[in-house]
Amino acid sequence: MLKVLSVTEFNRYLEGVIDAEVMLKNVEIRGEVSVVSVSGVHAYFNLKDENAQIQCCVFSYSKTYLPKNGERIIARGSADFYVKGGRISFNVEKITLDGIGRLYLQTEELKQKLLKQGIFDSSHKKTVPPYPMNICVVTSKSGAVIRDIITTIRKVNISINITVKDIRVQGEDADKDIVRALLAVDKLDYDAVILARGGGSLEDMINFYKENVVLAVYNMNTPIISAIGHETDYSLCDFAADARAATPTAAAQLIAYDELQLRADILTALKDMRHSIDKKYRQSLNYIVTAVRDISANVGQRIMKSELLLNKKVSDMVLGIRSVLYKNEGEFYKLASKVENKNPMKLMRLGFYKITKDKKNISDVKELRPGDGVFIHGAGAQASAKIIEVKEV
Repeated sequence: MLKVLSVTEFNRYLEGVIDAEVMLKNVEIRGEVSVVSVSGVHAYFNLKDENAQIQCCVFSYSKTYLPKNGERIIARGSADFYVKGGRISFNVEKITLDGIGRLYLQTEELKQKLLKQGIFDSSHKKTVPPYPMNICVVTSKSGAVIRDIITTIRKVNISINITVKDIRVQGEDADKDIVRALLAVDKLDYDAVILARGGGSLEDMINFYKENVVLAVYNMNTPIISAIGHETDYSLCDFAADARAATPTAAAQLIAYDELQLRADILTALKDMRHSIDKKYRQSLNYIVTAVRDISANVGQRIMKSELLLNKKVSDMVLGIRSVLYKNEGEFYKLASKVENKNPMKLMRLGFYKITKDKKNISDVKELRPGDGVFIHGAGAQASAKIIEVKEV
C-alpha cells in the first residue's frame, strides 16, 4: 500500500530534495526585475523572462545592489523551499546589472516618441469641471478600485451619477478593450471620465503604456483623469490625460465636491450679495436724495434769476416802445392832419357834393347827358336827380 503523507511531511521531503540538489546551489539567473518591495533590511522582487518568473528574497540587501523595476540583472544565489507556505523562492546573495529590461526600454522609447509629438503638452489639456453631475469610471467592476472610488465619492456627495464601464485592466489584448471603452464613453456626454486600475508590476500595467491606449486618452473630448497604479507609478496615460491622480482614491477625491459645504458656501455668498446690494441701494438712495436737493436749489435760483432777467427785458422793451412813440408822436399828428384834410367827408361838410351815375363817380359834367339819372351825395344825406340839360361854360 502507498504511504499517506501529511502536507508537512511532503513539503519537508521536497525541501530535502532541493537542498540536496547541487545544481540549485550558488547559481546565477538572468532576468527582468518587477514588483520590488522592501521590508526592514530585506528586499523582495520577481525575476522573470518571456515565459516564467520566480520570487526572489534578498536578506540584508545593503550588502548588494538593490534593483529597480524594469532593470535586467544577474542574480547569484540558491533555491529555497518554504515548507510552511509550500513555495519555492530564490535567495539572492549578489546582484549585478545586466542592462535595462525590455519592457522598460520599450516604454521609455515610446515615451520619448510621444513627447516629441506633443502628446503630453499641457496646451491640449482640458479643465476638469469643478462640479460634475455625471461621471463614468472606466475600470474593472470586479476589482477593489471601483469600490474605493464609489465609497470615497459617496462620503461627501450623493448627487453625482456614477456609471461604470467594465474593462479588462490586464492581460493579452486588454489594450484593445480599453480603447473601445474610451471611444464609447466619449460619445455619451459625461462631465468627466476616470480611467483607473490598482497597482502592480510593469507587466501588469503594460496596457496603459501602449501607444493605442495613450492616443485614445489624448483624443478624448471629455475631460479625463488617469489614475493608474500607486502614487509612485507614472503610466504614459497619466502624461496624456487632462489630469493625473496619484491613486484611484485620489481621483475620486478630485471629482467629488462636498455637497453640504457647497450649499453652505452658496448661502454665505447669497447673504454677502444681499448685504452688498442693500449697502449699494442705501448709498445710491442717499446720492439721489442729495442730487435732487441740489437740483431743486439750483432750479429755484435759476428761476429767480430768469424771472429778474425777464422783468428787466420787459421793462426795457416798454421803455423802448414809449420812446419810439414819443419820438414819432409829432409826425403822427402831422400825418393825421393831412389825412383829415383829404377826407371827402370834410369837403362835403364844407358844402361840396359827390355825384354818381350807375355807382360810378362823375368827375366831369361832360360825362352827363340829358335824361341821365344821378345820385347827389352830401355830408349827411343823398338825393336822386335827373339831368335836364348840359351846357358848356
